[in-house]
Amino acid sequence: MKPKTRQIIFISVISLAAVGFLTTLTTDPMQLVKMVGFAILFAAIIFFVFRYIQRRNGTNWSDYSRYRKAAIQSKKRFKAQQGKKPVPPSNFKRKSNSHLTVIEGKKNNKKKNRALH
Repeated sequence: MKPKTRQIIFISVISLAAVGFLTTLTTDPMQLVKMVGFAILFAAIIFFVFRYIQRRNGTNWSDYSRYRKAAIQSKKRFKAQQGKKPVPPSNFKRKSNSHLTVIEGKKNNKKKNRALH
Protein backbone atom coordinates (compact mmCIF):
# COMPACT_ATOMS: atom_id res chain seq x y z
CA MET A 1 0.00 0.00 0.00
CA LYS A 2 1.10 3.51 -0.68
CA PRO A 3 1.54 5.89 2.26
CA LYS A 4 -1.33 8.07 1.04
CA THR A 5 -3.70 5.04 1.00
CA ARG A 6 -2.64 4.10 4.53
CA GLN A 7 -3.28 7.63 5.70
CA ILE A 8 -6.78 7.64 4.20
CA ILE A 9 -7.62 4.28 5.81
CA PHE A 10 -6.26 5.43 9.18
CA ILE A 11 -8.26 8.66 9.11
CA SER A 12 -11.40 6.72 8.09
CA VAL A 13 -11.07 4.26 10.97
CA ILE A 14 -10.43 7.03 13.51
CA SER A 15 -13.38 9.08 12.27
CA LEU A 16 -15.73 6.05 12.40
CA ALA A 17 -14.55 5.33 15.95
CA ALA A 18 -15.20 8.95 16.94
CA VAL A 19 -18.71 8.83 15.41
CA GLY A 20 -19.45 5.57 17.25
CA PHE A 21 -18.15 6.98 20.52
CA LEU A 22 -20.24 10.16 20.23
CA THR A 23 -23.35 8.18 19.23
CA THR A 24 -23.00 5.84 22.21
CA LEU A 25 -22.29 8.78 24.51
CA THR A 26 -25.45 10.63 23.45
CA THR A 27 -27.84 7.66 23.23
CA ASP A 28 -26.73 5.40 26.09
CA PRO A 29 -23.95 6.72 28.34
CA MET A 30 -24.27 3.78 30.73
CA GLN A 31 -23.50 1.38 27.88
CA LEU A 32 -20.34 3.40 27.19
CA VAL A 33 -19.24 3.06 30.82
CA LYS A 34 -19.84 -0.70 30.64
CA MET A 35 -17.83 -1.03 27.42
CA VAL A 36 -14.89 0.92 28.87
CA GLY A 37 -15.05 -1.15 32.07
CA PHE A 38 -15.03 -4.43 30.15
CA ALA A 39 -12.14 -3.22 27.99
CA ILE A 40 -10.08 -2.37 31.08
CA LEU A 41 -10.98 -5.69 32.72
CA PHE A 42 -10.10 -7.64 29.57
CA ALA A 43 -6.75 -5.81 29.23
CA ALA A 44 -5.93 -6.51 32.90
CA ILE A 45 -6.72 -10.22 32.49
CA ILE A 46 -4.51 -10.48 29.41
CA PHE A 47 -1.71 -8.61 31.21
CA PHE A 48 -1.75 -10.91 34.23
CA VAL A 49 -1.97 -14.07 32.09
CA PHE A 50 1.08 -13.05 30.06
CA ARG A 51 2.96 -12.08 33.21
CA TYR A 52 2.17 -15.48 34.77
CA ILE A 53 3.33 -17.30 31.62
CA GLN A 54 6.57 -15.32 31.50
CA ARG A 55 7.42 -16.13 35.10
CA ARG A 56 6.62 -19.79 34.55
CA ASN A 57 8.87 -20.02 31.50
CA GLY A 58 11.85 -18.78 33.47
CA THR A 59 11.98 -15.20 32.31
CA ASN A 60 13.28 -13.64 35.45
CA TRP A 61 12.64 -9.98 36.17
CA SER A 62 15.87 -9.81 38.16
CA ASP A 63 17.78 -10.98 35.06
CA TYR A 64 16.03 -8.33 33.03
CA SER A 65 16.85 -5.64 35.58
CA ARG A 66 20.51 -6.73 35.59
CA TYR A 67 20.53 -6.56 31.80
CA ARG A 68 19.08 -3.04 31.86
CA LYS A 69 21.66 -1.95 34.43
CA ALA A 70 24.49 -3.32 32.30
CA ALA A 71 23.07 -1.62 29.21
CA ILE A 72 22.95 1.72 31.00
CA GLN A 73 26.55 1.31 32.18
CA SER A 74 27.75 0.48 28.69
CA LYS A 75 25.93 3.52 27.30
CA LYS A 76 27.65 5.72 29.88
CA ARG A 77 31.02 4.20 29.03
CA PHE A 78 30.41 4.66 25.32
CA LYS A 79 29.43 8.31 25.82
CA ALA A 80 32.58 8.88 27.89
CA GLN A 81 34.71 7.43 25.09
CA GLN A 82 32.99 9.59 22.49
CA GLY A 83 33.43 12.70 24.62
CA LYS A 84 37.22 12.53 24.30
CA LYS A 85 38.68 14.49 21.43
CA PRO A 86 40.76 12.42 19.03
CA VAL A 87 44.41 13.34 18.88
CA PRO A 88 45.33 14.73 15.48
CA PRO A 89 47.61 12.40 13.52
CA SER A 90 50.31 15.08 13.12
CA ASN A 91 51.11 14.89 16.85
CA PHE A 92 52.07 11.24 16.68
CA LYS A 93 55.83 10.64 16.65
CA ARG A 94 56.89 7.65 14.66
CA LYS A 95 60.00 5.74 15.52
CA SER A 96 62.69 6.31 12.98
CA ASN A 97 63.92 3.18 11.29
CA SER A 98 67.45 2.22 12.18
CA HIS A 99 69.84 2.56 9.28
CA LEU A 100 71.56 -0.71 9.99
CA THR A 101 71.66 -3.29 7.26
CA VAL A 102 72.85 -6.86 7.23
CA ILE A 103 75.67 -7.52 4.80
CA GLU A 104 75.70 -11.07 3.61
CA GLY A 105 79.12 -12.51 3.00
CA LYS A 106 81.46 -15.35 3.72
CA LYS A 107 81.71 -16.21 7.35
CA ASN A 108 84.58 -18.00 8.99
CA ASN A 109 83.70 -21.35 10.43
CA LYS A 110 86.27 -20.86 13.15
CA LYS A 111 85.37 -18.53 15.94
CA LYS A 112 88.11 -16.19 17.00
CA ASN A 113 88.89 -16.03 20.64
CA ARG A 114 89.73 -12.39 21.28
CA ALA A 115 91.13 -13.13 24.71
CA LEU A 116 93.96 -15.22 23.25
CA HIS A 117 94.99 -12.78 20.51
